[in-house]
Amino acid sequence: MAKISKPPIPMKMYRDFAIITVALTALLALLADGEQQQAIVAHVEAQQQQAELQRISAEKTTSGQLTLRDGNAPTSFDPGDSGAFGAPTALAGASGTSIMPNAQAPQSPGMRALPGYTSEYLNSLTPQQYQQLIDQLRRDRLLSADERAETLANLARRSQARSGQATTGEN
Repeated sequence: MAKISKPPIPMKMYRDFAIITVALTALLALLADGEQQQAIVAHVEAQQQQAELQRISAEKTTSGQLTLRDGNAPTSFDPGDSGAFGAPTALAGASGTSIMPNAQAPQSPGMRALPGYTSEYLNSLTPQQYQQLIDQLRRDRLLSADERAETLANLARRSQARSGQATTGEN
């Protein structure tokens, strides 16, 4: 029996295959490099656009800055030489009420000074608003010093009871 033999691959075919492989590889490298350059250009354009948007935003908005009214504020804790360090901020009145040291009575007629409220605030109220404030303080039992002390004592007892601390008697 005769063997069927394949003819050997000619050298020309190896050479053609090598040339085609090198040519396709070079073409692919050029195409890939072009895509990379396009991606780089797109990325740079996006960064420039973002920087432009940030610049425009910075022009339109300003960062919050602290503005001092009188221009001088302490930069650290400094009690100074006033000798008032630790002094009470409110003085006790004859009837047991608190009096702010530099407090002034309201300038409007018929209005009296109320503890815890500045004269500027009370002056800014209309007579109706002032009367509503007085009525609310009366309802909440905060109008007189004795009522305020009793209300605060009751609140403190209730708070102690809620927290589980021993109370001294009535609730």
